[in-house]
Amino acid sequence: MSQRTTKRILFVLLVILLTITSTAFAADFTLTQITTNATNDQMPLIDGDYITWEGSHGSDSEIYLYQISTATTSQLTNNTAIDNHPEINGDYIVWEGYADGTGWEPDIYLYQISTNTITQVTVNTLNDYAPKIYGDYIVWHQQPSFFESNVFLYQISTATTIQLSTSGFAFLPVIDHNYVVWVDGSFFSSGQNIMLYNINTATTTQITNDTLTDITPDISGDNIVWIKEDGNNQIYHYQISTATTTNLTPNLADNQDPEIDGQNVVWISNLDGDYDIYHHNLSTNQTQNISNNTAQNYDPRINGDNIVWESDINGNLDIYHYQITTAALTQVASLSGTDQYPATNSNYITWFGDTDGDNEIYLVTITPSSTSTSSTPSSSTTSFTLPQTGGTYTLPNSGFAPNHITTLPHQPTNLAYTSSNLTLSIPNLNLIARPILGIPQTQMQDQLSWDVSWLGANIGYLSGTAYPTTAGNTILTAHVWDASNLPGPFINLKTLTYDDHLTLQANGLTYTYAVRENTTIPTTTDLTTLSKTDGYDWLTLLTCENFNPITNTYTARRIIQAILIAVK
Repeated sequence: MSQRTTKRILFVLLVILLTITSTAFAADFTLTQITTNATNDQMPLIDGDYITWEGSHGSDSEIYLYQISTATTSQLTNNTAIDNHPEINGDYIVWEGYADGTGWEPDIYLYQISTNTITQVTVNTLNDYAPKIYGDYIVWHQQPSFFESNVFLYQISTATTIQLSTSGFAFLPVIDHNYVVWVDGSFFSSGQNIMLYNINTATTTQITNDTLTDITPDISGDNIVWIKEDGNNQIYHYQISTATTTNLTPNLADNQDPEIDGQNVVWISNLDGDYDIYHHNLSTNQTQNISNNTAQNYDPRINGDNIVWESDINGNLDIYHYQITTAALTQVASLSGTDQYPATNSNYITWFGDTDGDNEIYLVTITPSSTSTSSTPSSSTTSFTLPQTGGTYTLPNSGFAPNHITTLPHQPTNLAYTSSNLTLSIPNLNLIARPILGIPQTQMQDQLSWDVSWLGANIGYLSGTAYPTTAGNTILTAHVWDASNLPGPFINLKTLTYDDHLTLQANGLTYTYAVRENTTIPTTTDLTTLSKTDGYDWLTLLTCENFNPITNTYTARRIIQAILIAVK
């Protein structure tokens, strides 16, 4: 099928407020039917501006891609074989495919959106299943036979593959940032365990070690969740940085299908007799039943502030949305057929439904009706309180040449950094309580900047921007690559996504910020263009990017901007 323009059905849905425990208003929703064909379209996933799914034509299935901003659909595969189980992250989509003619054993395929190219990652007569992707890496498990299975890792930029597992029976890997997690242990032995692999250090840790069965892990940043079958099914949590394990569901119910994003965990449980959706906040250690009805509720998915699932409360399966910050529960669509397998990101919800006799893909746009933040706007505040006036503020140089040790001169007294009681943590980057040092301004003619050469593994506060935890725009910087030829604290800054959390610790309080923008800017940008004048407490992270070995300089700056959402 060639690229086609999809039929848009735009209307405002009736917002049914089933449960409200806050005075804030729920989001509004606008529905679009993406597919209108005789193909059986199902299992959509969403990331950023794109949705991918598999569409079946009898015994054949193909992979499709929809760009939300242009309302265009592309068919990525076109063969007589089965292509299924697509996963999407950033610029890439991966799936299982049988199209190479080697038999009935699936291989892993990779599609790059920006170049419109397909790469066959595995070429063998084995069985490669369940690919997952994050950033530059793909993971999957390979089964040479029914009695053997191994987990593999593929780096896209180098086209290299390594085997991570050694037991001979490892399966269902998941990946987030620098970590891979999988289930290890034969079904014919006394249980399965959860394994953790650190890509940066190339080390493996066994998280569980008992005769029980630990399955279906999920990971987000510093946290892993899974099911432990110990007579009942319990949801367990493991924090990587502290190596601590906690049972989130110490009850006699059947708890299933855990998923985690940041500090929020969701699952289903029949604790109240039927299956409801439960939400647990790791920061507050609070659990609540958010569906709280006498129906059956299934398949919860979470991203940032949004939780979605399917429920048969009206007699057939419909899609429901829960907004964490407002505690508002809403039926997002009231279609005539069965709607199931929802997925969400910060702005959209997608699912498939059989309204017209076969499965079609639907999309809902989430429009917030109010801003949820603990900051109070003040029209009198500005984002910068720089003491000097006039001139321009050039961006600091926060990176050194890779593969080279740079010898630094003695740090002059007038450029000495000041210590503070402030620390920065970014769980998704495994950055925990990193000290923040104050960086004084320097001036050469009419150019004002900050010399961060001696930061090392610390974080630098650019003095003159809003003081940390106050209204305005606080700017912190750190090396992407340091003078000792080691990765800097902000080496993986570009992998942060919308609603990832950052925390500042100051004076016994924890200030939590949620990412709202991740972008790059030219090195010639005046720093004041990053200013925020809305009166909220904003945190901006800054580092270098795109090293040019010819000019020995970085050609861009990576910018993360996050807003204060909580203080404890």
